[in-house]
Amino acid sequence: MEKIKVLALEDNKRDIALLEDALSDKHFEIVAIDSELDDAIQHYQTLEFDVVIIDIFISNQPLGIKFAEIINTSNIKKPFIFLTSSIDKNVFNTAKTLDPNNYLIKPFNRSELLFAIELSLESFLHTEGAFANKQPVFYNKAFFIRDGKSLVKVGIDEIKYITIEGSYSNMVTEKGDFIIQSSLNQMMNGLPTDTFIKSHRNYIVNIEKIDKIYTNDNLIILTTGENILLSRRNRDNLFNKYKVLK
Repeated sequence: MEKIKVLALEDNKRDIALLEDALSDKHFEIVAIDSELDDAIQHYQTLEFDVVIIDIFISNQPLGIKFAEIINTSNIKKPFIFLTSSIDKNVFNTAKTLDPNNYLIKPFNRSELLFAIELSLESFLHTEGAFANKQPVFYNKAFFIRDGKSLVKVGIDEIKYITIEGSYSNMVTEKGDFIIQSSLNQMMNGLPTDTFIKSHRNYIVNIEKIDKIYTNDNLIILTTGENILLSRRNRDNLFNKYKVLK
C-alpha cells in the first residue's frame, strides 16, 4: 500500500515532534520537515508528496505566507494546510486570501491533523464530503479512500480489478479489498485508459495484471490466478489494447 506523503515547513521542535508522532502510522510518510524557507521551496520542487503543512511563522517571521504565495504561483499545484499558534486577525485575513485548503490552530492533536489532511484533499479537488460518503478521490496517480477511521492511498498499479457489488464497487488490490460507493463508470472516469479497461459490465481490469485470456470461454486469468469475466461486447476493445495471440 502506498503511503500518503507529507511535506512540512515547521521550526518549533515540540511541533515537529507532534507532527512526527501523529503521522507515524503505516498510512503516512513525512518526506521532509524543513525549518528554512529555501529548503521547503527546494523540496516542494523536487520531492514527491501529496500535501503540505505550513507553519505561518518561521523564526518569528511570516515566512509561511511567502511559501504559500510561491505555491500559488507554481506550476506544481498541491493542497496545503496552514498551521499556526497565532490568532491575530490580520494574520488570519492575510492567510485566507491565499486560499489554503485548511487551517489548523496549535496546539493540535492527531485526530485534528488527520481530519485536516482529509479536508484539504477534498477542498483541493472540489470533492467535499467524499470520504464521509465512502467515495474515493483520485489524485496524484492514486485513489484516496476512507477505510474505517483511516485514510488510505491506493496506487493505480496496486489495483488488480474492480467489480460491482450491489450499489457499491469492490476495489481488489494487492494489499486488500476496499468497498466504495461509486459505480464502475465513475471509477472508469478516474482511471488511465491505457492501463484499465472495462472487460464486462461488472468488471474493470488492470491489463498489467493479466496472465492469460481464453477467448472461447470469454475468460481472463490474472497473474494471481483469479478469474475475470470478459464479455463479447468488450472483447474487441481489450484486444485492441492488449496483444493477444489467437
